[in-house]
Amino acid sequence: MDVLNLEDKLNEFQCQAVRHVGGPLLVLAGAGSGKTRVITYKIAHLVEECGFKPWQILAVTFTNKAAREMRERTEELLGSAASDVMLGTFHSVCLRILRRHAELVRRTQNFVIYDDDDRERLINRILKEMGVGKELLKARAAAAYIDAQKHKLRGPDHKMLPVNTHIDTLCARVYESYEAAKRQSNAFDFGDLIFYTVRLFEKHEMVLSEYRYKWKYILVDEFQDTDFAQYRLLRLLAGEQSNICVVGDDDQSIYRWRGAEVTNILNFPNDFEQEVEVVRLEQNYRSTGHILAAASALIGHNKQRHNKVLWSDAELGERLHCYEADSETGEARWVMSRIIAAYREGHTLSNMVVFYRTHAQSRVFEDALRNQATPYVVVGGLKFYSRKEVKDVLAYLRLVLNPKDDVALMRVINEPPRGIGATTMNKALKIASAHAVSHYEGLLMLAKEADGKRARKAIHRFRDLMDLLRRTADDQQDVFRVAEAIINESGYMTRLQQEGTHEAQTRKENLEELMLSIQEWRDRAEDRSLATFLDHVSLLTSADEGEPNADAVTLMTVHAAKGLEFESVFVTGLEEQVFPHFNADSDEDIEEERRLAYVAVTRGRKKVYLSWARSRQRFGRLDMNLCSRFVSEIPQELRQMSSENAMHGRGSWATNAGSQRSQGGFNWSDRKAPAKKKKATGRHYDYNDSQADPFDDSGKVGRSVMHPSFGQGQVARVDGSGPQARVTVQFPVYGTKVIVARFLDFQEELPF
Repeated sequence: MDVLNLEDKLNEFQCQAVRHVGGPLLVLAGAGSGKTRVITYKIAHLVEECGFKPWQILAVTFTNKAAREMRERTEELLGSAASDVMLGTFHSVCLRILRRHAELVRRTQNFVIYDDDDRERLINRILKEMGVGKELLKARAAAAYIDAQKHKLRGPDHKMLPVNTHIDTLCARVYESYEAAKRQSNAFDFGDLIFYTVRLFEKHEMVLSEYRYKWKYILVDEFQDTDFAQYRLLRLLAGEQSNICVVGDDDQSIYRWRGAEVTNILNFPNDFEQEVEVVRLEQNYRSTGHILAAASALIGHNKQRHNKVLWSDAELGERLHCYEADSETGEARWVMSRIIAAYREGHTLSNMVVFYRTHAQSRVFEDALRNQATPYVVVGGLKFYSRKEVKDVLAYLRLVLNPKDDVALMRVINEPPRGIGATTMNKALKIASAHAVSHYEGLLMLAKEADGKRARKAIHRFRDLMDLLRRTADDQQDVFRVAEAIINESGYMTRLQQEGTHEAQTRKENLEELMLSIQEWRDRAEDRSLATFLDHVSLLTSADEGEPNADAVTLMTVHAAKGLEFESVFVTGLEEQVFPHFNADSDEDIEEERRLAYVAVTRGRKKVYLSWARSRQRFGRLDMNLCSRFVSEIPQELRQMSSENAMHGRGSWATNAGSQRSQGGFNWSDRKAPAKKKKATGRHYDYNDSQADPFDDSGKVGRSVMHPSFGQGQVARVDGSGPQARVTVQFPVYGTKVIVARFLDFQEELPF
C-alpha cells in the first residue's frame, strides 16, 4: 500500500529512486531536478513502507543549512518520528561517534574542538619552538598542508606524505608536532573529526560492527562533493550489505580545490560487488528550455561525466543574452543597464545575481551599483573595501599621510610579519604614553633605548620603510606610486606569493584590483593627492554602511552559488585566463571550470546574461582577451549577441587578439592607462569624467544631483559658491550627506 501517494507527488524517475531499497543506489540528480524531495520521501518510504525504524537510518549532507532543511521536510512527512533519524553533516555525525569512543583515539570525552583561529595560534607556537620564522613558513600554509593530508587520510607518519621540497619537509615536521600538541591538550580540529573516525573504524572492528548494525540504511546528499576520507567512511559503514543511496551530480562537482574528488561519483557504479542501480533525474523544475539546452550543450563538452540531458515542461523562454564589452568597466555598466531595465519592468532586485569567477572581480560591479545608488549584498565574502588586504594597504596610506594615526600603525606594524612583537609594542606604548607622543614616535624612541639588537633592527627597518613611502608621496604627488611602493617594498606581495595557498591567491588578486581602482580614480581626479584619495575611500565605505535593504542585487563567486536560483543571472568575466581561470592548466582543471560555468548558467530561472571584456587590467598590465571557450560551446541559435563596438558603431573586434599572461614581478605602473571618455548623456553618467565646474549655476535647493558613491539625491542646502561650495544633499538610501560641489553632477532620475 502506497501510504505516501508517491505517484501523485513525484515523477516516474523520482519514484524509481525512492522505491529502490536493496543494495547500492546512485541517483544522478541534475540541477533543479528535486533531489532533496527524493531524499526526504525516500526516508519516509523506508519508515512507512519498508519496515525500517527511524533510528536505523543515517542521512548525511555537507552544511548545517541543508541538514536543517532536510529535517524540516522529513518532519512534514513523518511527524515526530523524524527526530529519531540520524540526520546531520559529516562532521556532526563523526563528532557524536568520537565523543562515545574518545578513549580509543587517545582523548577523554570532554575533548574540545579547535577552530581555525585556535589552530593557527597553535601552529604559530610550534613554528616558534622550531625556530622557523614567519617569513619562511606561515601558519596558514602549514594548516593548508595538514588539511590536504587529512583529506587523503595521511597521518604525520604516512609513507606517502609529500616531502618534495624544503617547505614540504618543514610542514611534515609541523604536522607531527601539531598532532602531539593536540593530544596533549585533549583537542581535535574540524579536519580530525572524519580522519579519526575512519581510523577508529579501521582499528576497532567491534566499534564499526556496532554502527553497521545500528544504521541499516545510509543516504548521502551532494555526493559529488565528497573527498577521499568521506568516501572511505561511507564504504566502511555500508559494509557488505551496501544499503547505501548516494545522491549527487558529477556536473556540479566544483570543489576540487578543497579536496572533493569527482572520481567518487564517477566510479561509484564500479565500486561494489553487488550491481549498482543508477537512476537519472533529468527533468528540471527551475529553468526555461533555452537555458537548459544551453547548459546541456556546454557540459556535454566534458569527457569525464555520466551522460544525462536536462529537459523541462516549461516554455522555451528567451535565448541567452551575450555581450562583449570594451573593458571590465564597460561590462559593469552594461550589467547595470540591464538591472535598471529589469527593475523598471517590475522585477525585484533580490531576484537578480551577478556571478564572477574570483572575489577581486566584484569591485567594478560594486562601483557600478554604488554609482546608481542600487542596494546590493556580497554573499560569501566581504565588500571590496572591507577585505583585510585592502584595509591593510589603506592603513599604510593613512600612516604615510598622518604618522600620528595610532590605529593605522597598530594594524600594519606586523603586516607582513617583521619581528616587532607584542612585547616590543607594549614597551613602545608605555614610552608614548609617558611622553604624550604618538605610538610611532614612541616606537622610534624605544629603538634608541632598546637592549635587544633584534628589536632595534626591526624598528629601524620599519622606520626606513615609512621614510621611503613618505619620500615617494612627497616626490611623486601620486597615490598610485605610493600604494605601489607599499605593496612592493613592504614585502606584502612577496609574502602572499610565497604562501601559495588558495586564500593567498585571492588576496593577491584583491590587491591587484585595488591598484586598478586607484589608477581609475587617479585618471579622473583633479586633485590626485593622498588626502583626497583617502577622503574618496571614506565616502565609499560609509556608503557601504547604509541601512540594510531586503530588495538588493546579489553579488557572489560561482563557488558560492550551489543550491541557489534567481530570476535573472549575469555570468561575467567570460574570458580565457579569467573564466576558465589562468591556473586551469590540465584537462581536469578545464573540466572543473566548465562544471563551474554550468552551475552558474543553471541558477537562472528566466534570463541568463553572459558577458566578457576585450581588455582587462590584470597583474599590472592591460590584457587583450579572447572570449571564453564556454561561450562558443553554447550553440549559436541559443545565444543573442550584442557588443559595445556594435552599440557605438565601430564594427567587430578582431578575434585573433591573443591573451597576454603577465610575466615577472608586479610593476603596477607598467600598464596602459584607459583613454579619457566623453561624458555620457541620458541616464548613464560616466564617472571617469570629472569636470572642474559642475556646480557653477546649479547649486539650488531642490535640484537633483548625482554623486559617484551615493547615487541620486536632492539638494537641501548650499554653503558657499563655485566648485568648492559645501552642498547638503538628501539621498534616498544613504540619508543626508555634506559634499563638496565639484563631486556632484546632474542626472536623470533613476527608480532606486
